[in-house]
Amino acid sequence: MQSIKAAALTLILAAPVAAQQSGTDGADTERLQSCTRQAQLVAGAVEARADGVSQRRAGRGLRKELGPEAAEMLSAWIYSLPEEQLTPAVGDAWQAQCIAALEQLANE
Repeated sequence: MQSIKAAALTLILAAPVAAQQSGTDGADTERLQSCTRQAQLVAGAVEARADGVSQRRAGRGLRKELGPEAAEMLSAWIYSLPEEQLTPAVGDAWQAQCIAALEQLANE
């Protein structure tokens, strides 16, 4: 169930980037940079949770970057993860899913 939520969140965050950058020069580089930035946000939020930061406080930081709806969904997902999953691997997995989602959207 956690992976389904992560995939849905990735698509929500990746879709506007794919639509906005469709057909532009350097789009692949920009898409990869977007996925890297998203992965950094996820990793930072996971680290904050592991460090004992409240969901509300972490959500405020995410809202500045993502807007209220995406930040709420992302923080809810991160704070639903079991403690043993609060590792840097979450950011790495996010980046891999983001890239895969962008490739899928580009092929549709």
